[in-house]
Amino acid sequence: MKKTLISLILLFGSANYCLASELYARVVQVEANYETVTEYTPVKICRDEEVPIYGNTGQSNDNAGNVLLGMILGGVSGKVITGEDGGAAVGAIAGGLIGANNNNNNNNQIIGYRTVQSCTMNNKEINTTKLKNYRITYDFHGALGTSYSYNSYLIGDNIPVRVNVVAK
Repeated sequence: MKKTLISLILLFGSANYCLASELYARVVQVEANYETVTEYTPVKICRDEEVPIYGNTGQSNDNAGNVLLGMILGGVSGKVITGEDGGAAVGAIAGGLIGANNNNNNNNQIIGYRTVQSCTMNNKEINTTKLKNYRITYDFHGALGTSYSYNSYLIGDNIPVRVNVVAK
């Protein structure tokens, strides 16, 4: 009984070994396949803006407290909203103007302009063509087959193949 069991193990073990040997086919055609890949790159776009500077032209009514409070709140809001120092500067100027106008006096006039840089972030779309894979056509003893591979083969190369034989 032991001898029969050992014989069966050796028989099936050697049969699997014969089936597992490497088979090769010859490459007859190679075609590269490409794909378009879209990538987004952040781009910072800045521009200069002219912001009016207001001054008190008539009375010496001091509203410095309102202006200072408006500038502080506007600067903090501008920095939080845009995340940029330019946004904080624009917010401070706007807040100061609003604070100055809180007294409802019409003595304030534009006495000049100040240049402030304002920046935004935009995404630039870049399309590139990249190699995806290769379509390989091969000849295995007169039978043609195709497969896709990430390896670049040359016509005439021998490549390892797996062959399945199935009865109908």
